[in-house]
Amino acid sequence: MCGSGTFLVEAALIATDAAPGLLRARPWPFEGWHDFDEAAWRAAVGAAEAARRGWGGALLGNDVHEGAVRLARSAAAAAGVGDLVSLQQGDCSTWRPKRTPTVVATNPPWGTRLLGGEDDRRPQQQQQQQEQQEQQQQQQRHQERGSPRDGFRGGGGGAARADMGAEPPSAELFETWGRLSGFLKERCPGADAWVLSGAPDLTAALGMRSFKKRAVTVGGVKAAWLGYQVRGLDER
Repeated sequence: MCGSGTFLVEAALIATDAAPGLLRARPWPFEGWHDFDEAAWRAAVGAAEAARRGWGGALLGNDVHEGAVRLARSAAAAAGVGDLVSLQQGDCSTWRPKRTPTVVATNPPWGTRLLGGEDDRRPQQQQQQQEQQEQQQQQQRHQERGSPRDGFRGGGGGAARADMGAEPPSAELFETWGRLSGFLKERCPGADAWVLSGAPDLTAALGMRSFKKRAVTVGGVKAAWLGYQVRGLDER
């Protein structure tokens, strides 16, 4: 679930110590200013190029949607890191990475519509209902010391869905998250996996306990980045 490839491109730039904008193909607007110091600029670019280093690792991406893979491939090429990124199209259950991943970052579907412009904002009454329910959940968290699996309760750094009036996740979504769980345990044993989720019920379907949670808001939805240390199928 590589999406548009943002994580892959940023990871490639960080891994090679590429300065921001170093691989930009077109001139910068300030190069046309009347007081532009070309010599100083060329010296700065030269120093940045000299600091860039090679990297022997691999950045692997996969998405079930062919359009997303095309977009990610185009983004990597435009950023000048196309040779460092390998992309595949298909379901994660059939994906066999060339190397055993050591770090995985994924944003699987939640079944929640992210908010956009003013027309997508919830009515004030629904917002108040959400706040009341969040207060009730907070009180429950004070009474509970944790849950056996990740439902965003206990342990701090939790999150709750913003669409409180929405129906429970569909069976198809649970199947998707089940396949993700199988992929992580079969193909990525020993890896650190970071999963972005805005649906506690689906997160619990992974059947793993997170070691870290970082609350975030994505498109108006309260979510969390959940960190897992993946164990193989033969480990408990």
